[in-house]
Amino acid sequence: MNFIMLYEEGKAHKFGHRIVTRGEVNNKYPDKDALHGAKVRRFSVIPKISVNFRSCPAFFTFGVKYILLLREFMRFLSHTFHSWAQPVKMWAGIWLRLWFFWLAFFAAFRLGFLLTQPYAWPSGDAGSPWQAFRYALPLDASMAGYLVLLPVFVYFISLLFKNQIFIYLKKIIDFYNKILIAVLIAVFGANIFLYPEWGTLLNARALQYMRSPEALLDSVSPLFMAGAVFLYALLVRGAFILYGRWVSAHWAIPVPKPYGLLAFPLHIAGIVLAIRGGTGVMAINESAVCYSTHPFNNHAATNTAWHLIHTLIERREAKSSYVFMEAAEARQRLNPLFSGDSTAVVQGTFTKTQGPLNVVIVALESMTAQVVEHLGGTPGLCPNLEALARTGIRFDSCYSSGFRTDQGLPAILSGYPAQPDQSIVFLTEKSERLPGLSRILKGKGYSTAFFYGGGLTFANIGLWLRSQGFERIVSESNFEKADITQRWGVDDERLLQRCCREITALPEPFFAAALTLSLHPPYDIPGQSAVVSFDNEADLFRRSAAFTDAAVGHFMAAARQQPWYDRTLFVFTADHGSLQPGRLGGDQPLAKHIPLLICGVPLADEQQGRVVRTLCNHHDLPATLLGLLGMYTPEMRAQFPWSRPLPAPSSGALPHPMPFAYYSNETGLGWMEGHSAGFYEFSSKKWHFYGDSLSESAQMRAKAYLQLLYKDFLSR
Repeated sequence: MNFIMLYEEGKAHKFGHRIVTRGEVNNKYPDKDALHGAKVRRFSVIPKISVNFRSCPAFFTFGVKYILLLREFMRFLSHTFHSWAQPVKMWAGIWLRLWFFWLAFFAAFRLGFLLTQPYAWPSGDAGSPWQAFRYALPLDASMAGYLVLLPVFVYFISLLFKNQIFIYLKKIIDFYNKILIAVLIAVFGANIFLYPEWGTLLNARALQYMRSPEALLDSVSPLFMAGAVFLYALLVRGAFILYGRWVSAHWAIPVPKPYGLLAFPLHIAGIVLAIRGGTGVMAINESAVCYSTHPFNNHAATNTAWHLIHTLIERREAKSSYVFMEAAEARQRLNPLFSGDSTAVVQGTFTKTQGPLNVVIVALESMTAQVVEHLGGTPGLCPNLEALARTGIRFDSCYSSGFRTDQGLPAILSGYPAQPDQSIVFLTEKSERLPGLSRILKGKGYSTAFFYGGGLTFANIGLWLRSQGFERIVSESNFEKADITQRWGVDDERLLQRCCREITALPEPFFAAALTLSLHPPYDIPGQSAVVSFDNEADLFRRSAAFTDAAVGHFMAAARQQPWYDRTLFVFTADHGSLQPGRLGGDQPLAKHIPLLICGVPLADEQQGRVVRTLCNHHDLPATLLGLLGMYTPEMRAQFPWSRPLPAPSSGALPHPMPFAYYSNETGLGWMEGHSAGFYEFSSKKWHFYGDSLSESAQMRAKAYLQLLYKDFLSR
C-alpha cells in the first residue's frame, strides 16, 4: 500500500525555516522535521492497495483488506496527531511560561514585603510568615490567570491570520504585558511603602487619595522620592528584561490552521479553573489563603493586586458586604448599647459659667496613647497634655473608630463612626447629609471657623467642611510662604498661634476647630532636616509628638491672655491613632487608643481633674459636648444616633448600660467590652483576642453594630 500526501507549496517565515516543497513530502512517510514550522494549507490522503487477493477466499480477502485499511488509517491518525500535537504543545508552553512569570513576580514582591516589615512579624513564631509563600499559591494562580487570559485569547485568534498579522499581534501582546508589569510594580511597591503607616493592604480607599497627589508626595522627603523613582525604574527595567528572555522570545509564529482553534477551549478552561481556584461551587477569595491567627501572616499571603481589584469591585456595589444576621435580630442585639435615657447627661452641674459658652476643638494628627503618659505612654514626652488632663475631664479609654483623617473628622464633628472600606467625606451626596456640631451651633447663633495648615483638597475635606456650615476656613493658602515649614504645610506652632489670633476676631459665642499636621510622615518638623534623617521612624515620631505638645502649650498660654478665655471650653483629641512608635498592627486596640480631654475655666470645680474610664469612641464627643452645653435633647439624640453621651457628672453613672468601643479597617472589625477586646478578620472569618476573650453575645453585638452602621451609610 502506498501512502501519498499532497501538499500545497508553503512559504518560509522570518525565523528561517526552509520552504517545504511537494517533493519533500510526497514520500511514504514524510520527514517530521521538514514539516515543522511549515505553512501547510491543505492535504489529502490517497490510500492505494497493491496486494493480490485473487487466490484467497472471499471472507479472508475481506478480512485482510479490512485489517490493512485499519492499519493505514491508524498510521494516518498517528501522523495527524503528531502534526496537531506539536502546535498544541507550543501554545500550552507559551501561556504557561507567562503564567509562571507572574507567579515568580508575585513571590518576589512577597519576599520584599516580608523583609521590609520585620516589626510586624508575630513574636515567638518567626517561621510562620515564610509559610505565606505556600498558602499564597491559590490566589496568586488566580491573579496570574486573569493576567494571561487576554494574551492567550489574542494568540489563538492569530491562528486565523497570516504570519505578517501575527507579528503585529505579538507586539500588542508584549506592549500589554509590559504595561501590566509597570502598573503592578507600582501597586506592589506602594503596598510595601504604605503598610507600615496603614497596617492594611493597598485597597480602593488609597486610589481616592490620588485626587490630591500633592498631599501624598508631601508625606515623603525629596531624597526618599528620588530613591523611590530610581528603584521603580530599575525594577521595571529588570522585569522587562526577564520578560523578554523568559517569555517574549518564545512567542513562536503559530501554525495557522483553523483546526488549531480546537485547542482553544481546553486552554481557556485551564485558565478559568485557575481563576476560580478549582471546580468548587464558590470561587476563590482571600479566605483561601488565610492560614494564621496573626493578621500580618494573612496579609503576606494575600495577593495585593487581587485584593485591590476586589475592593474596587465591592465599592461599586450598592449593597452591604457586612450582613451577619437578619435585620430584626441585629436591631435587637444593638438595643442594649443605646437603651436608657440618653438625655440624662444634662443632669448635674457641668459648668459654673452662665450663658452660652465658646467651644474650641483641637484634633491632633495621629496623637496616640503611646506617647501620652496618663494613658500609659512614654513618660514626660507630652507635659502640656498632662497639665491639661489635671485641670479638666480626661477620658482614659477613648478609641478612634478609623485610622485616617478623612474618617476622624466626621467622627469628631458629626459623631459618625468609620466604615471599614469607605470614607463618607469622598461621597458628597452622603457626607452633606451628615449632622454637624458646626451646623447646629451656627443655628443657635454661634460664629464658626476651621483651621488647617494643609491643603483643603486633601481627602475632599474642603468641600465637606463647607457643607458642615463653617463660615471661616483657614488653610495653607491663607498663610505666607515663609510659614509653610513642612512638606504637608504649616507646622502646628504657627497654625495654633494663627488660630488664637483669628478666634479673637470672631463674634462670641463661637465654635472653632483646628486640625494639626506635624505628627504626620515624614515628621519634618522645623529644626529637623526635610531631606534626610538618620533617626529611625519611631524616634522621629516621638520628636514630632513632643513638638505638637509644645505647640499646644504655647497655644493655651496665648489663649489665657485673651478676653474670651474664661468663657471657653477646650477639647483636645486625635483624629485617629497610630501604629507608631510601637510599630503595632492595625488590628491591635492600642493602635486606636487616643487622648480625649475637655478643659477650661467654665468647668465646675468638681469636674476639674476628673477621670472617666468608661470605654468610648471619639465619635461620642458631639453628644457629650452638646450635653455639656445643655443642648442634648431627644431631637439632638435623633440627629446623632451613633454618638453616645458619656457619664453624667452627678453620679458618674452611665446614661446607657453597656459601654463599648468600636473600630475597623479594611481587614476587619475591632470591639471592646469591659476588659475584653477582639478583632474579627473578614477574610478568615475568625476572631483574634487581646486580653480576655469576647463572649459569644459580645461578638454578635459587634457584628450587629457594623451591619446596621453600614446599612445607615448606604441609606444616606
